[in-house]
Amino acid sequence: MARMHYSLAIALFSLQSAHAQQSEAPNAVPVQVSAVTCGNPTHTAFPGGYSARRYCGGKYVEGVGSTQPVATANAQGFGDLSAQTGGESWVVSQDGVKLLAGGYKIYFTSGGKRISGVGTTATTAGVNGLAFGQLEATTGDSYMASTYTDGVVQVAGGYVVKFVDGSAGVTGAGNTLTDAGENGVGFAALASESGRNYNLSLSDSANLQSFSGGYLMQVGYSLGSKVSGVGSNLSDAADIALGFAELVEQGGRRCTLQMSDISIVLGAFNVSYRCSSRIVQGTGATATDAGLDALTKAQAL
Repeated sequence: MARMHYSLAIALFSLQSAHAQQSEAPNAVPVQVSAVTCGNPTHTAFPGGYSARRYCGGKYVEGVGSTQPVATANAQGFGDLSAQTGGESWVVSQDGVKLLAGGYKIYFTSGGKRISGVGTTATTAGVNGLAFGQLEATTGDSYMASTYTDGVVQVAGGYVVKFVDGSAGVTGAGNTLTDAGENGVGFAALASESGRNYNLSLSDSANLQSFSGGYLMQVGYSLGSKVSGVGSNLSDAADIALGFAELVEQGGRRCTLQMSDISIVLGAFNVSYRCSSRIVQGTGATATDAGLDALTKAQAL
């Protein structure tokens, strides 16, 4: 899948990619270079995982994971973050571990600030939380999954998660809660640098549609403007929508796609994006291939 090139988003994706093997093997312990020495952990069990509390550089920090070693490593990550930024330490909120259909939503607090991570496993939720912690350290924006019923919504093909920062907010989507969390970090990074809120509104069924071979996703960002993503599955459509959102931030180019702009000709998918005054066509053996082809061409305009 396409990865973002926007400065802050690429840093956050790199942070999560460093732990990518955990999505496939939740028991794996990430290899990392520590910025601060932490004391021995104290572990607390919860269904499907553990929290780890450590004393790092004069501050207590906490992390989570599917196993004790992974939770310990996640706590080390929060300790390193605190040491690198000189900021407050992050700990798991009281009653902050929420079990959901499909995974976890875990809240972290630091002083009066609150962030959260979502994931299919406790491990990936911890990694997602650490990415949002990095975002807060970089921009001051503290995004957390909404505590309301629209915070995490299961839809056909996956999940949509609403992350809020005061009155601001973005949504992430994906086949799994892990993918939706990663997508949310990307949109939050763009929103933090531009002030635009990227939201997938489920109140309009046209914003998330399925078709034979894929999904179409419409993400609104200001005054009725939208960017579109198309892919073979919800994760791919969401990542491609994130790629087109990056184009908006880089030069104001807005690319949209309607269901009528998607066709299958001689076994190949064809998509026709409207990018300002230009038509950008993408083709491929799958809906994802066609969406990526269109994104690549739009980036070259």
